[in-house]
Amino acid sequence: MPGPPPGVGSCYGSLCTACAIATEVVRAVDAKDQAAVGHGGVVDINQRVKRNTMDIRNIAAALALTAASGATLAVGPGPLGTIDNQPIAISNIVPMGIFQDVYSFTITDPGSLSGNAVAVNFSPYNILGLTVTLQDSSFAVLGSDATPADGFSFVNLAAGTYALNVLGFATGASGGFYSGGFVATTAPIPEPGTYALMLAGLGIIGAIARRSRSA
Repeated sequence: MPGPPPGVGSCYGSLCTACAIATEVVRAVDAKDQAAVGHGGVVDINQRVKRNTMDIRNIAAALALTAASGATLAVGPGPLGTIDNQPIAISNIVPMGIFQDVYSFTITDPGSLSGNAVAVNFSPYNILGLTVTLQDSSFAVLGSDATPADGFSFVNLAAGTYALNVLGFATGASGGFYSGGFVATTAPIPEPGTYALMLAGLGIIGAIARRSRSA
């Protein structure tokens, strides 16, 4: 099973992030198929490749579109620094079992935090119960959202340091895969076009996830 993509420190704020995520998904699918063949199994190449390749390409394109908005891309959890009015795109491949990814950040002015997080479920990845919570610097939980794919929002935030937690239970053969993004809106407000591009990319990811669940 492949390990998670590079962390925030090694591939941060770069368009190559979309390629890195798609590459990890491709490797995982290939590894599972090769293992099945090696153990005498039969892989329906036409069916699996058609389904998974389209999803992988769409996800990579959506992440690239999000990057084009000027959003900072962070693959995997870690410290994000000061993020006032800077859209943040997040995505990670997590191992099987219960997981909690922590994205810590600071805002220098009062404001609000809004975004979404989507479990992108297709073989060999699956996440149950994806949830986001927000904590302040004293570790007090300020809010929680158990349906982050529909969007989450935490308001009346004071200037300070926070942690956005992405939690869930990965049940796929290669763990789980989620993607999403958020922005801390403080004064001054950024150009509307920045949000439009980011939300377009995240919307595509959400549509892929909903289609995978209904398939």
